[in-house]
Amino acid sequence: MPAQSPTVRRRRLAIELRRLREVVDLTIQEAARRLDISSAKLSRIENAHVAPSQADVLQMLQVYGADQQLQETLLTIAREARQKGWWQARYGDLRTPELELVGLETEATVLRMYSGLLIPGLLQIPEYTSAILRAAVVDAEQQREEIDRQVELRMDRQKLLTQDTSPATWVVIDEAALHRPVGGSEVMRRQLQHLAAMSAVENLRLQVIPFTAGEHSGMSCAFTIIGFSDPSDPDVVFIENPLRNLYLEEPHELRQYSLMFDQICARAMSPAESSVFFAKIARELLVDHIE
Repeated sequence: MPAQSPTVRRRRLAIELRRLREVVDLTIQEAARRLDISSAKLSRIENAHVAPSQADVLQMLQVYGADQQLQETLLTIAREARQKGWWQARYGDLRTPELELVGLETEATVLRMYSGLLIPGLLQIPEYTSAILRAAVVDAEQQREEIDRQVELRMDRQKLLTQDTSPATWVVIDEAALHRPVGGSEVMRRQLQHLAAMSAVENLRLQVIPFTAGEHSGMSCAFTIIGFSDPSDPDVVFIENPLRNLYLEEPHELRQYSLMFDQICARAMSPAESSVFFAKIARELLVDHIE
């Protein structure tokens, strides 16, 4: 089983606390008054933006009339939600929304991913990641050391794919991402060779959706559908943003993105064809470099 993640625990706790409040038919404002806290704080707790203290959770459970067994269960989850994952302990000082994504990936059992313009982070080589991060810098105060540590974080993320408990991972990459020479032709050649090698990794399925497929449903944005084994942790759609990532959890949103992913996969090359295609473009880059 995947390792326990405080990020996932915080999310599960938020879902349960919101459900209990709705069962007793209290608005956020009414519940906040009874709890003697601000409605903004309660909203942050219910949206899993913060991990509440056990004292806060106990007070909520009492106000909402939770029985003793449920109180004990949720207090245990609240304690786990305030622990630090390896990514928080090692990289908690970084100004990156990537940390929350790592917290979800750590306990995921299924990852379904589509990317149109970039090689996904879990499959990037260090030089490719570095080039992407440096190109995105708009703040002159962001130092080389911080970018280097973000590269290190992303490389640590990738260990997820080769662990015994790695999630079943299905990645579809648009051909457009394969032709942009991020970091220069030599870096891109090695990146493509890496993709070809990763095609052989167990539990990882890689596909390319070629230009010849024409228009398709994923052209508007890249996304990842993160699935968990415990039914208490509903799936979530992750959409990356440079400043603040977006997480979609409503059932109709999950259905929409699942359908989009299925349609994209149906238009894509097979994994075997895709592996050959990675190697072909890498060879073409080598020839161009020699010439």
